[in-house]
Amino acid sequence: MKAHFYLIHTLTNMHAGTGEATDGVVDLPVQRDCITNYPQIQSSSLKGALRGYFSQASAGDVQPLFGDSNSYGSLRFLPAQLLALPLRSLDKPYYLATTSSILEQAEQLYNSLLLNSKGTLFFELLKELLGKAGTPRKLDRGSKASQYVNLEGQFFDKSILHTDTMIGDTLAVLSDDCIEVRTLFSEMPVIARNSLNNGISQNLWYEEFVPREAIFLTGVLSENDSDLTTFEKHVASIDGAIKIIQIGGNASIGYGLTIFKKIGEE
Repeated sequence: MKAHFYLIHTLTNMHAGTGEATDGVVDLPVQRDCITNYPQIQSSSLKGALRGYFSQASAGDVQPLFGDSNSYGSLRFLPAQLLALPLRSLDKPYYLATTSSILEQAEQLYNSLLLNSKGTLFFELLKELLGKAGTPRKLDRGSKASQYVNLEGQFFDKSILHTDTMIGDTLAVLSDDCIEVRTLFSEMPVIARNSLNNGISQNLWYEEFVPREAIFLTGVLSENDSDLTTFEKHVASIDGAIKIIQIGGNASIGYGLTIFKKIGEE
């Protein structure tokens, strides 16, 4: 079996949800990794969105790739794990940021599959960044704020910023050994939504979403090289040919628009 890995770049806010919550103040939470509590896109949601895209794009018979009620398709979809999240900053509108455990999970995924996969240089880069994570710092009276980068109101050494990372021009790598960093990556924005009937509120609910510019990592597996190539041809945005794929709910108000970028051919 072989694997192709993809980065999923969210162009707009995304709500890949779990359905109604049974507790808490958020009525419609997003899907999460059961260990880290960081956002993810579950395999079933990802496969459903891609199947819908293939059908609408007239990409041929979807049954051999995606299967139907009577048979399996040739492709296997891994959950899309959060790889980087935009964090607001005083230096500029935001920095893309990731954490040590996110990088470890990505590296372990690649190594544990033991498949004939592409993307070696990319995952070697993630491993290199693992040893360069930073934790929040309290500024002493004599400290200069210019020596630090401010992310969501917390200060970090500027050494956490890395350039030309293949994920983005500048990436902040944070250690999630501390609760402050874990909170930044687990607590997503929440919006209040309302259902009106003749201007009268019928239902008010609170809905969580993953902000635009977030990046997820996923893998697609198959025994058949030609099926992986067919999938890549119709899904991956390559050389300026942008292919927009909608994932999750609220499509009518522009949520969940994404592009897929295939990781390396090294």
